[in-house]
Amino acid sequence: MKKLGTVRHMFEFLVLYYAAARRREEADSYYFFTNDYFETLISSMGSDLHLFGAYHEDKLVSACYVLAMGDTIFYHLEGSVSDEYSEETMQILLLKIAEWGEENYYSFFHLGGDFQDDMNHEKQMKKEIANCESSMFYIGQQIHDQQTYDSLVSVEDEDIIRRYRNI
Repeated sequence: MKKLGTVRHMFEFLVLYYAAARRREEADSYYFFTNDYFETLISSMGSDLHLFGAYHEDKLVSACYVLAMGDTIFYHLEGSVSDEYSEETMQILLLKIAEWGEENYYSFFHLGGDFQDDMNHEKQMKKEIANCESSMFYIGQQIHDQQTYDSLVSVEDEDIIRRYRNI
């Protein structure tokens, strides 16, 4: 397990990300991002974006991007070369990211919506990560008050939002 350069290893990550996306045929396009999205993510997030990878025999087999802002690390996207490495390797990788976060004075690790589903599998997440309270969160998909939305979202944010939603 190691921390990787976000730009230097982006294309290696993309190979893993697209391999995982192809295996998840049932997944909707909401979480399928183009290369353009990743280039924008890297350029707009700068030092707040981090890439971590898991190696097997000197080959990158799993990796994930996280955003680290304030006192929180936000799990963003992951990819793996095959299902053989996916679940267990990602659990170990998340534990290493949590340890890195603790060493770098982060207080929280937001794992996102899929985390709870993973915990229900027979292979439980390592106790150090799983022993926490989960919280609800919501994804907004429709704008009901355009005037308020426009006052909250700057023109600079529009480009990343458009790329994120594949519009």
